[in-house]
Amino acid sequence: MIRSRIATLVALSTLVSACASASSSGDGDAAATPPTRDARTEAAPRAQAPATSVPDGMRSSGDGVYTNGQAQEGAQVFQGVCSECHTRDEFRGDAMAGWDGASLYDMYDLISNTMPESNPGSLNRSQYAAVVAFILDLNDMPTGQDNLSTRASVLRNIIFTRGDQP
Repeated sequence: MIRSRIATLVALSTLVSACASASSSGDGDAAATPPTRDARTEAAPRAQAPATSVPDGMRSSGDGVYTNGQAQEGAQVFQGVCSECHTRDEFRGDAMAGWDGASLYDMYDLISNTMPESNPGSLNRSQYAAVVAFILDLNDMPTGQDNLSTRASVLRNIIFTRGDQP
C-alpha cells in the first residue's frame, strides 16, 4: 500500500511538471493523429508482456485487461483532451517506470481526480478507463476480450507491469 502511494505521488508530480512544461514550451503532440494498426497487427494478437511477480489473486496489466476498441476510444479522448498538455511519450516505456507495481486503480484514480487540469473529473468513468486502456496500449500490453473495468474493486487487483521488463 505504501509503495502504491509513493508510485502515485511520483506519477502525480511527473504529470503536473509535464503539463507545466508542455504548457510553457508549446511543444506537444496535438497535431498527431491517434495511432492506427494495419491489418497485420490487427490480425495477429500481441505477445504477452513478460511475466513479473504479481501477488496471488491479482492480475497483471499484461493479462489482456482491456480491449482494442477501448484503447482506440482512449486514443480519441487523449487526442481531444489530454494532448493539449501531454504527449504520448510521457506515458510509455521508461517514463512509466514509477508505475511498476502500482494498481491500475491508482492510475485511474489519479487521472480521474486531477485531469484534465483545467477541469478535473469532467470526463465520464468509461472515458477515464479508456485513457488508462490507451496507456496500456502505448506500453504494448496485450488486449483481451473485456473492457477495462471502471470499478475500484477490480482495478485495485490489476498491477501495472511494464512490457519491456525482463
